Amino acid sequence: LALVALAIGYVLFLQQRLGGLDRELAETRPRLEKQEAQQGRWEALAPAVAPERSLVEVLYQVLRGLPAGTKVTEFNYTPQQFVIAGESGTASEAISFAEALRKNEALQEFKIDAGPPALLGNDRAQFKIYGKI
Repeated sequence: LALVALAIGYVLFLQQRLGGLDRELAETRPRLEKQEAQQGRWEALAPAVAPERSLVEVLYQVLRGLPAGTKVTEFNYTPQQFVIAGESGTASEAISFAEALRKNEALQEFKIDAGPPALLGNDRAQFKIYGKI
């Protein structure tokens, strides 16, 4: 009889403890959700505030590898991607420019794709290069 009473007392103690944990969880949940939301905002902002992915740094790296006879006519940028359009003296210059961007250590975070350059009538080539994270 004493063991049964002790077991019932232990079960009641466990129920009381479980109720306390449920209350503590209910009090902690809003703070946890707030912190998760804040962490999500910081992760969304991380590309914008990372120095290696800033607009100025990406543009600098692109222009640094620009061959002499090549000019950029369009540069669109978001923290997740960039698009470069331009003209070069020959198709091989456009292809080598894309290869130089792929090999650039500062742009390794971006996956750089370039289609074949379009040949223009004046022995020049038009190109478009995409960089995506």
